Amino acid sequence: MSSGIALSNTPLRILRRWVSRFRNGVILEPGNPLLWVSEMNSRRKDGTLVSVGEVIHSEGRSFALNRSDMRITVLSKGQAVEINGCTAG
Repeated sequence: MSSGIALSNTPLRILRRWVSRFRNGVILEPGNPLLWVSEMNSRRKDGTLVSVGEVIHSEGRSFALNRSDMRITVLSKGQAVEINGCTAG
């Protein structure tokens, strides 16, 4: 029996509406619920997308950032690309 709400599709619909309002941008999810990420400042430099933001521990202490747990979402022209994990270099 269906409740009339498709929970698995709800985040995607919200993301599509949100993405359609932006031309370019980057969302960084650190993969650790104790870390907070600021809005990313994004720009293009010599054909490369460069994004800068802050990652802060919710308790104000130092932390290690596990690159393999990160999720990066790149928004451009009403579309989104999701990148899971990040390698060094």
